[in-house]
Amino acid sequence: MSAFGTAQLTLTERGDPVQLTAPLVSASFLDVLGVRPVLSRNFRPDEDLSNRNNVALMSYALWQSRFGGSPAVIGQSLTLAGFPFDVIGVLPRDFEFLSNLPSFWVLVGAIRTRVGRKDANSRLWRACDPV
Repeated sequence: MSAFGTAQLTLTERGDPVQLTAPLVSASFLDVLGVRPVLSRNFRPDEDLSNRNNVALMSYALWQSRFGGSPAVIGQSLTLAGFPFDVIGVLPRDFEFLSNLPSFWVLVGAIRTRVGRKDANSRLWRACDPV
């Protein structure tokens, strides 16, 4: 079983701030879909724990448009919603789930832990439904 939701997160690195619709997933979500990053790695199960470091996967479109397709983005810490997230991978160009807009994919637990339960339920969080 996996979980999926979305949140509006602001990226405040690399140029003007931009608001992105970020998929919030459990660590197994992309594995269930059979999706493998084209650069680096996928989420690991231990990263689903809310006390782990924040990690994010980047869409191919965002990687190209904001980071020029540079592989040096892997391992960079970027600020999303005011919190640091380490980029761990880039998703395939042809992977589209709901849209192909530039986005970061982040773990559900990271958002709920970092913004707090009240904010997560009202401002950033839309309920996760099992997939």
